[in-house]
Amino acid sequence: MGTLPQRRGTLLPLVVIALLLVVLGVAAYSKFSNSEPPQSKVLVPPLGSQTITGQASVIDGDTIEIHGTRIRLHGIDAPESSQTCTTQGKTYRCGQQAAFALADKIKGGTVECRKKDLDRYGRIVAMCLVSGEDINGWMVAQGWALAYRQYSMDYVGQEAQAKNLKLGIWQGEFEVPSDWRRNHPQRTSTRELSPSTDRPAKPRQAIYYRPGDTFGKRFPSLDGCNQARERDGNVGVCVMK
Repeated sequence: MGTLPQRRGTLLPLVVIALLLVVLGVAAYSKFSNSEPPQSKVLVPPLGSQTITGQASVIDGDTIEIHGTRIRLHGIDAPESSQTCTTQGKTYRCGQQAAFALADKIKGGTVECRKKDLDRYGRIVAMCLVSGEDINGWMVAQGWALAYRQYSMDYVGQEAQAKNLKLGIWQGEFEVPSDWRRNHPQRTSTRELSPSTDRPAKPRQAIYYRPGDTFGKRFPSLDGCNQARERDGNVGVCVMK
């Protein structure tokens, strides 16, 4: 009986230490449970270098420009800007019409381009969307571009659909754009000339075609052309030549 107070005095510090350990443990657990897992920041891959988004300018039926970056639409080949086709015995500028179709589809909206590759000239090749719709496939489905089988079979189905419905260039006769470039090298845009064999290119100009205008208005730069197009309510198309 004489030793009981001594045992109580010994147990009291131990109880205090145990309570402190419990409190510290609870605090540490709470801090850990509320913190972000260290590895969570690397679970989502950075997409900034793979996607370009913004207002687009139309260069031709298969090429656009966003923030000064030239982008070739993946898997399609549209008539060149100066290429002509025929329908019902009449010649028309199908390359210009293809550019108009693409410009009308974009209509100043935000374009999202997902990089797939680089071409031999260092340009980005991408699948581009407007309001979630693949405009590459849309151009082929409307008959204003062909499936570029040399590089992709992605849009062969859309091409067959446009051919059956006689849409776009399928409403008459036309030369396959790649053949037209080969047969008209002097009229082909610099994007298809070999950098090792072509002559020094003449300075290019931007031409603003309003709807129904077959002659267009020339500007020394694409920016000046786009400003004129914006003043007109974003109608028509700017084409580099």
